[in-house]
Amino acid sequence: MTLGPTHEPIDMVRFIGNRSSGRMGFEIAKAAKETGVNVRVLAGPCSLPEIDSCFDVARFQSAADLAQLLTKEWPNFDVLVMAAAVADWKVVGAPLAGKIRRDVTPPMLQLQPVAEIVGNLQSRHNQ
Repeated sequence: MTLGPTHEPIDMVRFIGNRSSGRMGFEIAKAAKETGVNVRVLAGPCSLPEIDSCFDVARFQSAADLAQLLTKEWPNFDVLVMAAAVADWKVVGAPLAGKIRRDVTPPMLQLQPVAEIVGNLQSRHNQ
């Protein structure tokens, strides 16, 4: 079960993200667990204090982090529920070092699509 948003870094402080709370994924995971399903949760940056006491949780920040976790975790499970709100775009290149200061010319951010996670995972799984 994946839940919560992804944060795609701009610099060491700012990011491109969304307002996903992770609540929907958490509720789906709880319902599955109540029926006896073994649930592993991969959680983006969200504020659900009860999640750690209910599930075995692995954390991710960016879409790339989530893709790495899924590559590692997927072989151990039969079903994947993707409730995470994965960003559509990320900044081209590495995040800018430090924090962008306000007193300098604002940077021009070039964006690129985030890599397809489920499609790439499925093609690896079918090999």
